[in-house]
Amino acid sequence: MVKTAGRFRRGLLPPAKTFFEREIGRLTRPTAKGWALGRCPFHPSKSGKSLSVNIRTGAWCCFGCGAKGDLISFVRKRYSLSFRDAAIYLKAIDTDTTPAHVETLKAADLERQREREAEQEKLEKERGRRLQARMWLHAVEKLSRRTSDHLSKLRRQEDPEKPSAEAETAWELLALLHTERAEAELTYCELAGLEFDKP
Repeated sequence: MVKTAGRFRRGLLPPAKTFFEREIGRLTRPTAKGWALGRCPFHPSKSGKSLSVNIRTGAWCCFGCGAKGDLISFVRKRYSLSFRDAAIYLKAIDTDTTPAHVETLKAADLERQREREAEQEKLEKERGRRLQARMWLHAVEKLSRRTSDHLSKLRRQEDPEKPSAEAETAWELLALLHTERAEAELTYCELAGLEFDKP
C-alpha cells in the first residue's frame, strides 16, 4: 500500500457489524452482549460458525484456530498488512495535519458515531420485534392449551354422538388457534434468524 502521512484515529473505524458482514458474510443473530457467529476466513470449517464477533466492540475470536483480536488485527491477519496499512484499509488514518482539517475530522468522527448509533438502534428494534413475536406465540399456545383442556372436559361430560354448541365452538376456536400458532411460529423464526420449513 502507498504510505500516507497522518495518524491513526480509532473514531474513524467502521461500525463492527457492517465491517464483519462485508468481510465474512452473514452472521447469526447477536446475543444480548453483542456476540454473533460467522465463518472464520483463517481456516476451513465444517459448521461455518466457529468465528465469534462482537458487533458492538469489534472484538473477535475463533474457537477453531484460536485467532483473536480487534478490527485492526483482523485486517492485518487476513491481508498480511502492517498496522498502518490496516488502518488505511479501514479508512482510520487522519491524512491531513493542517488546522483546517480539524472540522473535517470532527465531522467524520460524528458520522461514524451516528452509524454506530443507527446500528445499535436497528438492533434494539429487531430485539423488540422478536420479543413481541415471542409474546404473541406464547399467548396463542396458552390459549390453545386452555381451549384443548376445556374441550377434553366437555367431551367427558357430554354424549359423543351429540356434541353441544359449546363443544363445536371450542373445536372451531382450536382450528383458528392452530392456524394462528403456525403464523406466529413463522414470524418468530424469521425474526430470530432460525431455520424453518414453510408449509
